[in-house]
Amino acid sequence: MDFSKHTFRCSSLAYIMSEPRGKSPMQKYLECKQWLEDNIAKYEGMKPGLKTTQNLLDKITAKNKLLKELEQHKDDLFLSDTCKTHLADVYTRVKYGRNEDIRSKYLEKGLELEEDAITAYSISIGEFREKNVVRKYNEWIEGESDIEDEISITDTKVNWSIFQFNRVVTRPLKPLYEWQIRGYMMLWEKPIGRVAYVLLNTPENLLAREFNKIRYEMFGNQQNFDLASDEEKELYKQACDEIRFNHTYGDIPDEDKIRVFTKQRDLEKEERIKKRVEECRQYLQMIDSGVLLEDEAEIEVEEAA
Repeated sequence: MDFSKHTFRCSSLAYIMSEPRGKSPMQKYLECKQWLEDNIAKYEGMKPGLKTTQNLLDKITAKNKLLKELEQHKDDLFLSDTCKTHLADVYTRVKYGRNEDIRSKYLEKGLELEEDAITAYSISIGEFREKNVVRKYNEWIEGESDIEDEISITDTKVNWSIFQFNRVVTRPLKPLYEWQIRGYMMLWEKPIGRVAYVLLNTPENLLAREFNKIRYEMFGNQQNFDLASDEEKELYKQACDEIRFNHTYGDIPDEDKIRVFTKQRDLEKEERIKKRVEECRQYLQMIDSGVLLEDEAEIEVEEAA
């Protein structure tokens, strides 16, 4: 299968752009080469026949052997484990048409309330915005943002609860969302990208699941619930009332239910995306060709004495 033109979804970018740990094969090669250059010059200025001179010569000989091994692998792909795992999933989706069934209450709430989130954002800025339905592609990536205007792209995110909503101010924008919005800026060629967190009431069908979960934890099954005392049922009702209170926000001012992160377009990061996409295409091709990935070089450079 040919992956040489594969385009990555903007939602994939954080995974493929994650940085690997340690030194790249090229870094190891260059460091070893530099060590040799420095120590060969040092060796040439030492007196022959001394033990220290012989020790250094032995190290130079060993390093020369290591350099030859490093040279064979200096141009190898250097991707993070997160990236490789994601690429294995991409390969499965593209070649075999399978999608891992990952469903969660967090995702379901966001999907169900997407239009409501766009409406809430429109009200917050005092201008009408409608859901974008255009999916864009370029040579490297593809995606479908939520909102487009003359100078910006905006993507809305619906938090599961008010606790998660308020936590977003305590840390930088998640890499998952930052790389996604950078992908949209790249596709739409907009100078500004926004990620708008919106606090919305949790839908009744999802609340019902939470009530059922509490009931199961407290009683185990319907029969036990039916046989429970009035006091036990009252405790269950109180628990459900607390869940509902934590997931409905009519008492909170609308202006307190929107939090927006703004990012400026960064062409240098876009060049990094292009380069990484090319590397990922090579890796997908390696998976498809049956290359033994466990043979990737893991050669460590010895510390200089």
